[in-house]
Amino acid sequence: MSTPSVSPPVLPPELITAIIYEVDDVESLKLCSLVASSLRSRCQRILYSTLTIRMDNCAALCKLLAESSHIADYVTNLVIRTLYPTMREPDLENFRQILVKVRNVRRCTLDGQWNRFPMHVPIGHPVVPPVDIPPLVLDFLVRQPLRYLSLSCVRIPTSMLGRFLTTVPELSFSSDSVAVQDGVPPTAVQTPVLHSLFLSSTVKDVGPYVVQPQNMRCLCALRHLSFQTPGNGWAAELIQAASRTLQHLHFSCREHPPLNLPASDGFRTTTARPAVISQTTNVLSSLVFPETLPALAEVQIEQFFADNGIFDPTPYISLIALLEASLASYSTPPRIRWFLVMYDQDAQYTDFVDAVRRGMPKADSEGRLIMEACAIVASRGKLNKRFRI
Repeated sequence: MSTPSVSPPVLPPELITAIIYEVDDVESLKLCSLVASSLRSRCQRILYSTLTIRMDNCAALCKLLAESSHIADYVTNLVIRTLYPTMREPDLENFRQILVKVRNVRRCTLDGQWNRFPMHVPIGHPVVPPVDIPPLVLDFLVRQPLRYLSLSCVRIPTSMLGRFLTTVPELSFSSDSVAVQDGVPPTAVQTPVLHSLFLSSTVKDVGPYVVQPQNMRCLCALRHLSFQTPGNGWAAELIQAASRTLQHLHFSCREHPPLNLPASDGFRTTTARPAVISQTTNVLSSLVFPETLPALAEVQIEQFFADNGIFDPTPYISLIALLEASLASYSTPPRIRWFLVMYDQDAQYTDFVDAVRRGMPKADSEGRLIMEACAIVASRGKLNKRFRI
């Protein structure tokens, strides 16, 4: 009597997909895609979810999408680093063909300064001017169902800026991005969709444009607001316009030199600029009245240390005291996150951390004061893992 054959167990497709999405190694995903045709599309959806277009890979990407047209639909995060006025015609045509094929982009980053100067620009180095967004890229952006858009070192017409403010939930502007007046009236706001906004201190005209009376309604649903050095004249106006819904207020001090470390004879010093501290205090003074910010849950300050890792906390005493007094007056006091980015793993940040904790005893004792640090790997320009301090 023969033994009946037993079919091997078959995993449900949903479980296979869940397992593949847990794989976070690119090489492993590539190998998985070669195991069986049933796994190929699942792996490719992850491998090609993010696509970066550069001048040196336009031809290869165009060929890939021509030979495997289904891959274009997998791209949901697009990074464009080809906004150069000197693009050659063959590269431009390849670039155009790629944009025609990609149709499901949810997140997009346009970097107009990529590869145009070193990552660490010397103090006193001439600023690279922003570049115009090519019309074909603007047309592409309008056709995408964007959820996130980041613009760096670009010139954007105010008509397009107004459109993005009313259609894209998350917007980020940095590195000398400029709003160019084109005389077109802003798009009327029916239902505000913008919930996250990041504005660098080097952004020209974008902040003032956003706080114009005709554009204020765009901010009525804003929950996350981030400034890169909050010393701008329009900072307090933005906070006020979004006061009823604002939950997270983030101050990112990333300038070169940073907010707290001005340049002196080509070197960064450890003395904070009193004028900047005063401006920051004025912006934070809007937190003194909790009834104006009923939804505020967190205030985060992110700042960079000097290359030598030494930091003088003295100029920050008044700012620390203001934060402690302001946040303590809320019925549900917000958290305060102080994130320190260093260029040296052995940075001497102890005095500053002690000063913050002494200046905010109530927040510290209640667990609302969270202090974290991270060191930059200079050779790679990347951050190590965050750690509590």
